[in-house]
Amino acid sequence: MTSTAAPTASSAVVTVASFDELTDLVAAAAATELPAGETVYQDFDTIGTTSSSISVPAAWSDRDEAVWAARNGDLLGETVAASENLLAMGNGEAVPGLQLVTSGAFDGDNDLLDGKAVTRTTCEGGEPKDFFAEGYEGEFRIWSECGPEGSQNGINLDIVVQDLQYRGTIAIFARLTDTSDVTALRASLDSLATVQRELSTDQLTQAVDSGESSILGVVASDRGLSLPFDVPAMPGQNRKLAPPDDEPSTSPSEEPSEAPSEGPSEEPSDEPSDGPVLPGPTTHKDPDDPIAP
Repeated sequence: MTSTAAPTASSAVVTVASFDELTDLVAAAAATELPAGETVYQDFDTIGTTSSSISVPAAWSDRDEAVWAARNGDLLGETVAASENLLAMGNGEAVPGLQLVTSGAFDGDNDLLDGKAVTRTTCEGGEPKDFFAEGYEGEFRIWSECGPEGSQNGINLDIVVQDLQYRGTIAIFARLTDTSDVTALRASLDSLATVQRELSTDQLTQAVDSGESSILGVVASDRGLSLPFDVPAMPGQNRKLAPPDDEPSTSPSEEPSEAPSEGPSEEPSDEPSDGPVLPGPTTHKDPDDPIAP
């Protein structure tokens, strides 16, 4: 799997061969750039999608999850995130956390990784490097000095890999704000597990009926975790959807007629206007803020 970003000298010669080696690279950056941490992470919870799971510190008790659908109702993926404060982490504040994204719709490309790079406007580094180990192949980027301008206070790890056994795409976006968060990251990466399981059409329809999703383009939880086509936004930011490049912009009232027959065709148009997802060519609240972790 290759990135569409311009090749660099470091990406050509560096191949990381294990999650431990990857964490060591993050730890080396944290040792020089982050304050010393005193948090001792001992208790962990398992979170995940229907196809993958990962362990996160129990202290990261602010959780959110969602499924991600195309305008025609096709399932694109799922995401789950954990942090001490998801909204603060999404705003680039000094709060650690992690987001796991799984998808079967991005085989063979790095749209998720390259899309995330566009949001790292206040970060340094981020050269793409190869990852090939433990049943996964892909690329990662380590970003330093990430945070709102004038308060660069974190390291972000973005990694997108192919699961070589089940041929799905897995993305992990992690934010570290002091050296103790390296311990949490190591435990999380070591715990990553995948299974061959996907949401059925019935499950997706139930999500639409329950109000947890919108068949118009994105699926969001009741806390505002929404997923556009290009790259998942962080929980709490309620980033909205722009129409795909190959699809003309349409008003929301025109979309329900294209919904699949097995779904309730009237549901999208009846969705309350103050709901968490409003399709249309909009941007997240401040395009200059980094999307974290």
